[in-house]
Amino acid sequence: MRGEGFAGFVGVGVEGEPVVGVVGAVAVAGLDLPVVPVEPDPAGVDAAATSATAPAESAAAARPRAATEAKRLHTRLLTAVKGSHNGGASRWGRLPALMPLAAQPRKRLAVLTCMDARIDPLSILGLELGDAHIIRNAGGLVTQDAIRSLSASQRLLGTRKIALVMHSGCGLCGASDDEFNSLLASDGAAPDWRLGAFQSVTEALLLGVARLRASRELPHRDDIQAFIFDTDSGVLHAPELIEGASG
Repeated sequence: MRGEGFAGFVGVGVEGEPVVGVVGAVAVAGLDLPVVPVEPDPAGVDAAATSATAPAESAAAARPRAATEAKRLHTRLLTAVKGSHNGGASRWGRLPALMPLAAQPRKRLAVLTCMDARIDPLSILGLELGDAHIIRNAGGLVTQDAIRSLSASQRLLGTRKIALVMHSGCGLCGASDDEFNSLLASDGAAPDWRLGAFQSVTEALLLGVARLRASRELPHRDDIQAFIFDTDSGVLHAPELIEGASG
């Protein structure tokens, strides 16, 4: 990335590789968008530390607790649905100024990112509901299905820009396709897709950018921005010198 529009610093990022740290605003797909640091959840950190040191819970003892948690989640989902119908404390209810929303994203932007539960794409990119298409999969990889979605986004709904966002601590980083295939085979499954494990987040990101640029299914490939989201600090990083990523 040529660094245009980035007010930040060059430092050490994921896996010790140089990154441009964006500290004020970031030009995502030609837009000046604020970087919104996400504060770590102390409760979540403490819970993770506790679970790491606690003795293993037997399967029999875990079942009632799992059933209770599942029931609570079900109740929360039903409450959210009822709230949306009643104009209550749903996301729609909090954003009346945005209604009604058009099917075409206002920013003409499509974001491809990971399904990781720690990532809120709209928040980290400073976007609002209705600004962009959000396409998610395991790893934020440029798979054939991701290209299918991006092609529909551009050809049918008018987007012109792509932001590719991967992140630190990804479950696919360091995983093994062969081991995963063995797990599938043990259950008699032989899908025609692959897990897509990788060893370097930055290398996977650069490969994704290259795939996007080579995809003739996408009529608009000249405005592609790529980022790594640090799940510990809540900050976006832009790998240095992704040639031509700013268009």
